[in-house]
Amino acid sequence: MGDRLLTELKKGESAEIIAVDGGAGFQQRLSSLGVVQGKVIKKLSTLRMGGPVVLLIDRAQVAIGLGMAKKIIVRKLCND
Repeated sequence: MGDRLLTELKKGESAEIIAVDGGAGFQQRLSSLGVVQGKVIKKLSTLRMGGPVVLLIDRAQVAIGLGMAKKIIVRKLCND
């Protein structure tokens, strides 16, 4: 499967984080939430009109802003 932005995943789809496109501070902030390269995540929901994206990471729910989600490159897992 090809690489895509996190925002392109549908609700319920799982993916591996391939890269985070941002500076050191941005990457450190995401790292503190568990959003790091190589991690498998599941997209739980997205609110319309720019609301947060909710992810499942290591049995924890994490909400990140839409702008942050647009900078995360993922590879969809084929078991979905």
